[in-house]
Amino acid sequence: MSLGGLSGRTRIHSVLPRPKFGFDASDVADLIDQIEAESVRVMASPIGISLPDETDLPFLEVALAGEAQTLVTGNARNFKLPKGTSLAIESPAQFVRRWREST
Repeated sequence: MSLGGLSGRTRIHSVLPRPKFGFDASDVADLIDQIEAESVRVMASPIGISLPDETDLPFLEVALAGEAQTLVTGNARNFKLPKGTSLAIESPAQFVRRWREST
């Protein structure tokens, strides 16, 4: 897993606790701890595509460079994947649900 660098860490700490997601605070803390424990650093290169929100592009580039299985985002509709990639795009709720089922 990767958090997309410092901006990714900042973003996950500010996004997941939002009331609209309805996550229990202890679940958010546990999830963030788990993600940080399993994160790896990768060097990402530009992939030559544009997204509706260009601030999302580094997260896609890091996910692809790190050969991630899943990119977790609250705005999946804004992500278009390069052809031939097997990267899954999941909402935080989908990811947490899958995470709970696997523990």
